[in-house]
Amino acid sequence: MDKSPYKVVGLLLIALGTTWPQAGCGPAAPKDSGGEGATKVIKAEAKSAQDYFPFAVGNSWTYDEVEQQSGSQIGTRNMRSTITLKVTNVVNKPEGISADVGVFDQDSKKIGAVVFLAAKDALYQTELLYKGKPMTLEPPMCVAVYPSEPSNGKTWTGVGPKPWVGTTGKYTLKVEGLGPVEVDGVNERFACLGFHTTAEYDEGSQHIQYEQKSYYAPRVGIVRTLEMVQVFSKGQQIGTVTKVSTLRSHTLK
Repeated sequence: MDKSPYKVVGLLLIALGTTWPQAGCGPAAPKDSGGEGATKVIKAEAKSAQDYFPFAVGNSWTYDEVEQQSGSQIGTRNMRSTITLKVTNVVNKPEGISADVGVFDQDSKKIGAVVFLAAKDALYQTELLYKGKPMTLEPPMCVAVYPSEPSNGKTWTGVGPKPWVGTTGKYTLKVEGLGPVEVDGVNERFACLGFHTTAEYDEGSQHIQYEQKSYYAPRVGIVRTLEMVQVFSKGQQIGTVTKVSTLRSHTLK
């Protein structure tokens, strides 16, 4: 596929999608904990999914991102970037807390946006900016469940942007809890709750498997996400991309 001139806010907030190079074998999955965190663990209790992401106007989170692509035509390509998420509007609704979150690059240029709905039982995406235009996700896409337990999960089927591809279509996504785990940010270590997201979809003659692990520190927000995309053609794996996003700093009002 040709390189797309736009980026797409993908499954969770941090997945700034790309289109696929014609790739060969890719790297192994990065370790879950990672980072260079301190030994002191920041802890807080989650009493509902509304504690996963503290939504208040002005709250922001900055992430270091490392992405690796490998392919027969491009060789191995490593990319680093920084993004910031910032809450721009919050509305209390009967079903939960709705929050508009802008995505900004290292030059403070807005490159995406997503609307979250924090209900008691789950965190959802309800709308996102796709090719510069708002796109409603119907039904809302679940990205985290409460409680974070392996026996608890949700399945979403709907039409939305396909992570890392740059097109839209109908597909099914599954989210399940992973339980508690300590995870390093760039500068701090957090007691987190983990979630595992998987999705599969077709794009032309290619079959794509998407996997993400995300880690939320209650009353702080997302500390770390790990994404892996594997591309298959005619039953053979032809490409892999991995991406790690790690919390560098955050500001809470």
